[in-house]
Amino acid sequence: MAESSTITREGDQPCISSRDQFPERRGDWMQTFTGRRFWPLDPRPEDVSVEDIAHALSLQCRFGGHCLRFYSVAEHSVHLARWALSHGAGSIAERLTLALWLLLHDGGEAYVSDMVRPLKRHMPEFRQIEDGVTWAIYERFGLDPAMEPREVKQLDNRILMDERAQVMRPTGDAWHFGGETEPLGVTLQFWSPEQAEAEFLATVWLLTPEGAAAEPPRCFACSEPFKDGDRVFEDVNEGTIHAACLGPERESYVGADGEPLKPGEPIPEPGVYRTAPKVRDDVKCQCVSTFGPSPECGACGGSGCVTAEVEGPKPGDLHFRSEWEASREISHEEAREIARRLIASHFRRTDTETARASIPANPDRDDDLLICSYIKQQARKEAARG
Repeated sequence: MAESSTITREGDQPCISSRDQFPERRGDWMQTFTGRRFWPLDPRPEDVSVEDIAHALSLQCRFGGHCLRFYSVAEHSVHLARWALSHGAGSIAERLTLALWLLLHDGGEAYVSDMVRPLKRHMPEFRQIEDGVTWAIYERFGLDPAMEPREVKQLDNRILMDERAQVMRPTGDAWHFGGETEPLGVTLQFWSPEQAEAEFLATVWLLTPEGAAAEPPRCFACSEPFKDGDRVFEDVNEGTIHAACLGPERESYVGADGEPLKPGEPIPEPGVYRTAPKVRDDVKCQCVSTFGPSPECGACGGSGCVTAEVEGPKPGDLHFRSEWEASREISHEEAREIARRLIASHFRRTDTETARASIPANPDRDDDLLICSYIKQQARKEAARG
């Protein structure tokens, strides 16, 4: 590696030139919310962090800040993603994919900031840089940048009409952007940055619970991949393990409270491992549109399409969890941390706490149930506000 040089300014302490430390990268790096280095002129998928995107977009106001009240880019993205889930065309899988495209379509602004459209269209070099960052984000989430659906720009244009009516001062002037002019009918919620960040992360987890893993999950004891029907336990710190690998020793087990087994307390029964859940896409799904199990749903009959198999869940299955809800209110701050653990676990990161899960399932402790409860709680609040 090339020898680092120093830069000295009058009255300043000597500092290291970041460019000289990384001669193989183009341009200088910026420090992100999580403390990572990111090169806007040389973006790479491995440098992208969903936590950085959610945090930065939750603090950026739409329309260059010229709103009647604070309205974040993160909220804008979440509204588009959830509209696609509720009203989009195609199968459930197609709507989930379109929703992910929409959630991430402004992700580049987390690293290069937002620029108003009348200025951006005259800044081709900036647009090229922003596109490069956005492409790296798409690739990080397994999306092919060259295959961005045309609906992304169409829906992004249509929501402008909703936003203009609800967050901009009425002037009677026409907006010229050469796009769709029919509004989506979205009601803005004007979330705080804390809630916007939590909602963004929760939606990321909702859309990418299985697709983020680079390879099939394996038992942390024997390293063998799991198969449908395997009897397994969940370890809070290590992950999933075959029941046979855990052995008969009582010291290897904990109770539902996460504490060592008490005298006389029986060894828990293992759960049943199921691969990525599949749902029918030839019937109307009410679960996706309501963000929770719906008895009227033709795909699952009320068991929850995002987590249910075609034939429905069975007692004891690890995915038989969608009916339960936490008995307490979940704050935005707690939801952010829960979503971060879930996303980190699905991306197989080892530098953070593993997502919490229990057998039998505990809706007041398990991270996947808690984040689903948070989404349901916020949806009920928004419905109550009208």
